[in-house]
Amino acid sequence: SLPLRFGFVGALMRHKGAHVAVEAFRGIPQASALLRLWGDPLPDPAYVETLRAAAREAGVGIDGPFAEEEQARVFSEIDVLVVPSTGLESYGIVVDEAMAHGVPVVASRVGALVERFDESCGAFFDGGDVEGLREVVRRLVARPGTIGEWRRAMPPVKTMGDASRRIEEIYAGLLAGGARR
Repeated sequence: SLPLRFGFVGALMRHKGAHVAVEAFRGIPQASALLRLWGDPLPDPAYVETLRAAAREAGVGIDGPFAEEEQARVFSEIDVLVVPSTGLESYGIVVDEAMAHGVPVVASRVGALVERFDESCGAFFDGGDVEGLREVVRRLVARPGTIGEWRRAMPPVKTMGDASRRIEEIYAGLLAGGARR
């Protein structure tokens, strides 16, 4: 149901692209879609000052960082996570965190983000492309049922336990192979 709730979770630094998301929401009626940012303002205070001014004009809320134990609450307040990075991402753990909480992702097509999920369970736009992100938001507002379709199509997220078991399997295989030499 409208308004759709979009969220940004991450460092409030230029290369993470929060400003791209804020600009994309300028002109989107708040009755249709809302954007809220969660992030640490300390690493780049000048950027955050500019971001706050733009956010006020666009009707975007900015919250500070949150503790790990608040993650479930924060993701429960988001229908779609926006990852608008303009710099190359080497992984993008926030994608895993969102999907583990059943929250689909709309991300910029940069670095490793394109390897994290496919468009059966989220969407991509070009890095830095304000209009591209705005168009994704408009499509979702016009057809909010897409979000439920994305949720149902999300693959299970690997846990730390899954990763450690896989590492143990690899080492066991290497050790077994080494013992035969």
